[in-house]
Amino acid sequence: MKNSFRDPFTHVLKAWGFVDANEMGDLSRPEPLSFNLVPGDWRLVDDAWIAVPAALPPALTAPDPRTPSTDHPIEQE
Repeated sequence: MKNSFRDPFTHVLKAWGFVDANEMGDLSRPEPLSFNLVPGDWRLVDDAWIAVPAALPPALTAPDPRTPSTDHPIEQE
């Protein structure tokens, strides 16, 4: 059986193959033998593979809350 593996947060395709697991935490699902999408270029939305727009990064992350903002520098007394 061929399986696809995707990132658990972005649902972007990471890999596919004839194995039961990829990296720890990856989500998997069975795929038809003809499945050959390019990893990194496709995202699973509901039950359909959708092309990831080239202009957008495949994974959007929030800024680290532990990092001080540079928008409003802290004034020294």
